[in-house]
Amino acid sequence: MQITLRSRLSIIAVPLAADLERELGATVRIAAWEPGGGYMLRYRPMPAAQLQRVLDCLGPMTPACKEDAGLEDADLELQVGWEDDDLRSVGVYFACEDTALAAELAPLVTGGLGMTLTSQAVGLCGDARFDVEDAVPAGARDALAYWLFKARGVKLRPRVLSTIAPGELQLRLPDPRATGPVQARVSVMIETDDVEAAATLRERIVAQGFTDVSVGPISREEPQPELELDALIAALRPAGAASRPVFRVVPGALGRESHGLQLLNLRSAIQALLA
Repeated sequence: MQITLRSRLSIIAVPLAADLERELGATVRIAAWEPGGGYMLRYRPMPAAQLQRVLDCLGPMTPACKEDAGLEDADLELQVGWEDDDLRSVGVYFACEDTALAAELAPLVTGGLGMTLTSQAVGLCGDARFDVEDAVPAGARDALAYWLFKARGVKLRPRVLSTIAPGELQLRLPDPRATGPVQARVSVMIETDDVEAAATLRERIVAQGFTDVSVGPISREEPQPELELDALIAALRPAGAASRPVFRVVPGALGRESHGLQLLNLRSAIQALLA
């Protein structure tokens, strides 16, 4: 089988060509990218079972397929691309437990794919997920999925969801090698203007098994609190004071229901200190 492969990203073209040659016994020619070609698998008439073998070899990639009896110079042509303007408005949010993966992913998203990195986090991130809104070009999303699969062994097919914000891509990648209790895998940041109180609170949090607890100044940026110490804040707030909470807990990685006990213990430590 003769295959022509055209891709905007050499970082996926080279390993993909090697896979096709090894698994199909094919001869693969990597050709120049042709603008306007989109994300398409064209093929000469062939048995359905043979075409399925090709699709299985593509892993998380799902190009549109088109039979083309007039295809020249090859039995099959795979083009993986998108136009320059397609990705300018794509915002990417990702969270990774693996710091090395996070360091590789950020420049790939912004440089290789040309997307906009809107937010990134390193730390506990729950279940593995790859969600995109349907305006995100299929070629770009699948190129990223293939890179994750080949370069880092992450087998994750993108899900297209209408509930995602327009042009948004969300990626959560827990470290499959990570074991042990949640407390050892999540970072806790105490932001305060009271160093003495922070030292006491840090000791109490470390006693609960949290191993990465740091102290820093109060951020000038106002986070959106996902959880407040409601009753305690109301009791401590002077009459007539502004409604802006003085004490808050933003649960971050502990916001999932399965981590409710660890979050409750953190809240208890804060409440005991304030009392």
